[in-house]
Amino acid sequence: QSTWGIARVPRTTLSYISYTMGGDGGSIPGRADLVRTKGFKFARNLGGMGYNPNLQVYSEERVDPAKVRALRWTTCAVSQQPLKMPVVACRMGNLYNKETILSGLVAKTLPENAKHIKSLKTDLKDIKAEFFNATTGKLVCPITNLDIEGPAQAKINWNCGCVISQKALKNMEEKDKTAAVKVCLHCSKEYNAEEDLLPLNPTEEEISALRSKVEQRNAAIEAQKAAKKKKKKK
Repeated sequence: QSTWGIARVPRTTLSYISYTMGGDGGSIPGRADLVRTKGFKFARNLGGMGYNPNLQVYSEERVDPAKVRALRWTTCAVSQQPLKMPVVACRMGNLYNKETILSGLVAKTLPENAKHIKSLKTDLKDIKAEFFNATTGKLVCPITNLDIEGPAQAKINWNCGCVISQKALKNMEEKDKTAAVKVCLHCSKEYNAEEDLLPLNPTEEEISALRSKVEQRNAAIEAQKAAKKKKKKK
C-alpha cells in the first residue's frame, strides 16, 4: 500500500491513476480513468478492526462505455469541466473549452492528451454558437435539429467548421452517391470528404486513424520548416 492510500498493482496494468480526496464526486474522472484501466473501488471491509473509507483497491469492474461517451460530449477533454462557449475541437476529435486550451498553451502546461495542440490557428477549430445548445451544454446538428449525445456520432467539417451528425451525413451520401463534388449540408461549401470530415468524440478505431493523420501532418510541417531553413542558409 502506498502513502496515498492506493493499493499497489503491477505497473503494466495501469496507464493512468487519478487520486481522489474523499470519493465525493467533486471531480469528473478523465477518459483514461474510465476506459484504459479496469477501475478502482472503495474498500468497505479490510478485514481488520474497521476500514478506511478512502482506501481504493484495484477492481475488475468496468465503467459503462456508453456513460463514458456521453460524458465526453459535454465536458472539456482537459479540464473535465462542463463545456461552455467558446468551445473548440482539435484534429483528434476532442472537445475543449477554448479558455482552458489558451491558458495551457500560454503557460505550456497542456497535459499529455493535448500535447498535439501547438497552435490555436492550425490545430483547433472553433465550434460556432449555432452548433452548440447553451441550454443543454451539448452540440446540436443543424440538419436534424437534435442534440448530439450518448451513442450518437457526428463529424466536423474542418474546411468550413460545420458540425453535422453522422445520421444526416449518411442520408446525404445515399442520395448523392454519384455527386462529383461534395458540398456541406449546412453552408453549401465544397469539401474533400476524406481530408475535411473528422469524427468528434471518436471511437477507439477512429482514434488510431486520426492519430496517424496528425502525425503525418506534423511530420510534413517539420519537413517544410527544415527545407526553408536549409534554403535560407544557401
